[in-house]
Amino acid sequence: MLKKEARKKTTLLLIVIVAILLNLYTFIQAYPETFIVDSGCCANQILAKDFSAYYTASWRLIHDPSNVYTQGAANDGGPSIYPQPEPFKYLPSFLILASPLLFLSYQQALIAFDLIQLLLLPVMAFLIYELLKDRSVLAIAVVMIIALLQPSPVPHWGLSVSYYWQWAEGQDKVLNTALLLLSFYLGQTRRPIMSGIVLGLGAF
Repeated sequence: MLKKEARKKTTLLLIVIVAILLNLYTFIQAYPETFIVDSGCCANQILAKDFSAYYTASWRLIHDPSNVYTQGAANDGGPSIYPQPEPFKYLPSFLILASPLLFLSYQQALIAFDLIQLLLLPVMAFLIYELLKDRSVLAIAVVMIIALLQPSPVPHWGLSVSYYWQWAEGQDKVLNTALLLLSFYLGQTRRPIMSGIVLGLGAF
């Protein structure tokens, strides 16, 4: 029984390592795109990165809170992002998580946000395992691959279209998924208050 459990953990660990390494390849493919201002995957106009919404709204929360939800640029001395920052559409609680990135320049903050989320992938793997450890290896492996890689290879977009644009645009999908998984894990381990707090943060 112990040997079977050890084999299960070893198999899943190998799957996690491979999935994260493949996602790292997608991150490397997406990295140059973080420096480019273009139309993204499918717009018909030049747009700033999605991350610009979080960065600008975080600055406004501290310096100009009445304009947190103002679309486009505001003449308030805030970050200058070409052509204009994307609109912020989330709950203000998200800005609690994003505000520390203001210590960095916009481009540095975007890369840091991506790297933090890249480091959250092993955390997601651990939480998925803890939530599903009574299931079969196959079931857990499928969930791991979907969550950690979302394979959908396209030339020049790495091995996952979804993750390519996650990294290229500085999106928040990994952070949000990690918070929701942590909330479920805390609930499963009978810590309902902490689970509720984390769920609240993840509900931005």
